[in-house]
Amino acid sequence: MDAVDIGVVIEKDNLVNGVEFKSYEVWESERWNYWRCRHCLKSIMMFCEKSRIDYDGILLEPETMSQLFYGDAMAVEEIKLHREIWYPDQLLWEDDRNPELDELDSIKSFYKESKAEKYEIVVRQPYLVKSWEDFEKGRFELKVKGSE
Repeated sequence: MDAVDIGVVIEKDNLVNGVEFKSYEVWESERWNYWRCRHCLKSIMMFCEKSRIDYDGILLEPETMSQLFYGDAMAVEEIKLHREIWYPDQLLWEDDRNPELDELDSIKSFYKESKAEKYEIVVRQPYLVKSWEDFEKGRFELKVKGSE
C-alpha cells in the first residue's frame, strides 16, 4: 500500500497596529495509513471539535502536497488555488456516514489518554487561566468564580 500523506496547515487571523492579515504555519505531514499518525491527526480534529475551532480539509495533488510540506510553495497560494474541499469532521461522526467508524472508539480512548480534554476550556474560555506564565511552563490552574 502506498503512503497516504495528510498535512496540517494552521491559518491564523492577526491584527497588528490596526492592520488585519492572515498567517500560516505548516506542520509536518503524516502518513494516514500508519495507525498512530492517523490517531494523532484524528485527535487534533477531536480537539478542534470540542474546543470549537473551525477546520476543514482541501485535497492537493501529490506534487503540490510535496511542494507545500517541503517548503517549496507558499501555503497562502496553495490554499487559494486548490479549493477541492473535503470534510474531515466526517471521520468523527458516530454513524454510517463515517467511513472509518470502526476506529472511532479507539480514537476516543487515544484522545482521553492524551489528556487534551483539560485544555479545551482554555481555548473556549482563555480568561479563566490564572497565570499564562505558569500555564506555559506546564502548570495548569483556572480562576475560581467569585475569587477575583
